[in-house]
Amino acid sequence: MADLSQPNNPFYSGDEHLSRLLADEVEEPWYRSFFRNIKETFNPPKLPPLEVTSKPVAVKDIWGLYGRQKKSFMMSTGFQIGVVVVLFTVFSSKIVQQQVKQMTTLQTPESIRTGFTEGNGWGFGWCVVRKPQGVSEKLSPGSFGHGGAYGTQAWIDPKKGRAYILMTQRANFPNSDDSPVRKAFQEAAAAALGD
Repeated sequence: MADLSQPNNPFYSGDEHLSRLLADEVEEPWYRSFFRNIKETFNPPKLPPLEVTSKPVAVKDIWGLYGRQKKSFMMSTGFQIGVVVVLFTVFSSKIVQQQVKQMTTLQTPESIRTGFTEGNGWGFGWCVVRKPQGVSEKLSPGSFGHGGAYGTQAWIDPKKGRAYILMTQRANFPNSDDSPVRKAFQEAAAAALGD
């Protein structure tokens, strides 16, 4: 059995353990700390300026090759072509086409404002263009797609047989679905395709 009288003993009695956990002083009441926190939110205490102690470190160029072998490029391209072939094979199936058509059929009534731009409705997980206008004016009615938080957009226009994909990572769009970048991209793509 352990000798509890030793000062470095890892086994403490319940009272000793509790005394180690409890603070020596009683904390201020919750309502005082609450009001103090509110006061500091609107009138924060003045702190000394931060000192920069680190130095910039050179990093590799983002588009560098970094010793890749030529066969890795061929393997990557081959993999991407394989994915495209699988997608075309899967989506050419009648069952998949029926499911996609069901997912992209309007489910919301016209009286409900949906999406982040005017003239849209919702299918099952897709925004569907009801009346093209604004950023969607170059799309046909029934076009469907979705936008991401950082501006990435993917829209499919089945009537024209086109897919518009805009990949961006911009955090300063107040509404990425209604951004001028998306409008300019779709107008440029439509003009290039003879629209």
